[in-house]
Amino acid sequence: MNLTLKQSEWALGLFQYPPGRPEPLRFGAFYALVISLLKDIGAPPTYIAAEGQGYSGELVKFGGSVSKRLIGSGFEGLSVLSIVTNPQGSKEPSYDRYVSISLSFNAPNELLGCIVINDGIVPFCGSSGFLVAEGI
Repeated sequence: MNLTLKQSEWALGLFQYPPGRPEPLRFGAFYALVISLLKDIGAPPTYIAAEGQGYSGELVKFGGSVSKRLIGSGFEGLSVLSIVTNPQGSKEPSYDRYVSISLSFNAPNELLGCIVINDGIVPFCGSSGFLVAEGI
């Protein structure tokens, strides 16, 4: 896939209200799924953010010490995990992104899955403004 940034992006949020905190395994499965999906569309992850015990929530380069610590800890103690794909050489990971996908556990007992996709990757609306979902 030829990745091109456009001026607009869209977001989708999915909510669940579980009876308690999700197991670390859920964050691990989320991580594996996102990495696989990004690989399938030819958009490897460039940044990652983790928030929780011992994690600041800051976006850092993917594959570095935070990525390794997450895998090594079995994703223990997380409340937020975000993975972002940017153009090569990007220094603004939350601005010029192709894709941003996150899973967060918020009080009280809200689990939120959120995906933000640039229209250059998966267009959401046509020129008329109506939902088109081109290419899906």
